[in-house]
Amino acid sequence: MTESEVLDLLKKQGIIREDGENLRITDLSDITFIHQDTGKKYKFFINESGDLINQEIPNDEDLLSNRVAASGVDLDSWSARGFIGRLRIAEYNKANPSNRLSETQNVGLYSDRIKIGAFYAPLDTDIVHGCTRAFVELENTSDSDFCLQGCYLHYTRPTDDKQTVYHLPLTGTIKAGGTYVIAGAYYGDKKDENAYIKVDSYDQEWYEDGKLIDFTINTSSSLGNGFALTYGNPDLTSTTYLWKANDSSVTTFNDAKTYPNLYDPSFIDAIYFYTGVIDSSKTGYWAKLVLGIKSNTMYKNTFELDPAQQAYQSANVKDSSRARWASTADVWIVDLSSPMISFPHSKE
Repeated sequence: MTESEVLDLLKKQGIIREDGENLRITDLSDITFIHQDTGKKYKFFINESGDLINQEIPNDEDLLSNRVAASGVDLDSWSARGFIGRLRIAEYNKANPSNRLSETQNVGLYSDRIKIGAFYAPLDTDIVHGCTRAFVELENTSDSDFCLQGCYLHYTRPTDDKQTVYHLPLTGTIKAGGTYVIAGAYYGDKKDENAYIKVDSYDQEWYEDGKLIDFTINTSSSLGNGFALTYGNPDLTSTTYLWKANDSSVTTFNDAKTYPNLYDPSFIDAIYFYTGVIDSSKTGYWAKLVLGIKSNTMYKNTFELDPAQQAYQSANVKDSSRARWASTADVWIVDLSSPMISFPHSKE
């Protein structure tokens, strides 16, 4: 290539730009490196504090959009399973045509194993904060990595007396048996003696209008607070139903005792806290439960990453004896006024 051709290519790639009669290197928001032996791609960027962060870039075949297309999963109708369970069953059946899984059987690790595992959203009346940052932690109890591109984390809260929804496109990968942390506003630093949970590492930060998003709860508002995790559905509204009580409208899952809820095809998980967004019949649009967040507390799913089958909260009771949203006893509102040195329900 000639020098002119090289410069034209660098311009097209956005690496250099014209500045009058001169050429300048373009300011970079991130840069990608490729490992010479494995071919793995990694994106490097800096966070608000200037720390260098890296994130693995998934291969094309790992993108959820391509997994959906390759599996042939039906996402046109409601089901007693969420998006993750439906995708994994379809993938298994495509690979094992002579030993197919039934949608109505116990599918174990192929069930809805990605959940909102924990979050910290303080009250606006909190004087001290037991956690240094706002965060949401997703958990994957399956045996499969999931590239989260194409998934969205939605957050609804009252803003200027209106029910507002914020949408975060997710970018990374949640590993099998692992977590994915989305971090928001700072409430303290590492030296804060009241902050027993230090959010020092994360997978993605959430900015809105150039500022880290704040999950602080407006205790004087009657409007709702909640999170929803979806595949697609990027413009989810606060009054869009992601679930409904089983009304036997889906013939395959007409046993309402075994399959108490039906879910929108985009649904992965959702939860309300402090106050929910409910319709005239007092039914939540995104989720069934509203968690009773109190001063200086944090939500933690009690049974996440527990290997006992009976302790896993599935989308139905075919996969587990504990169904999602069946009881507020199946969640843990952690008191952050003292160090956490015990496990839930233990006597130690």
